[in-house]
Amino acid sequence: MSKRTFFPCVFDCPVTSDIVADCFDAFSRSTTKRTIVVLDNAPIHHSVIFKTQSGTWQERGLFLYFIPKYAPELNLIEIL
Repeated sequence: MSKRTFFPCVFDCPVTSDIVADCFDAFSRSTTKRTIVVLDNAPIHHSVIFKTQSGTWQERGLFLYFIPKYAPELNLIEIL
């Protein structure tokens, strides 16, 4: 079993795409294994800076997986 760690990013300001991209960039530098981050489809996650940085993150072993826009099987309340 692999050891899992927590990588916190704390902000005391409005969260923008630039800030989130900086957090992902720092995370990509700290990871030592191939890592997949599951994201929703928030506009912040589809910004120009996010898209341009994703190639660099992939080179470092950090991959982004976007859930489908409508994925009831991923929402437990939908199953009920």
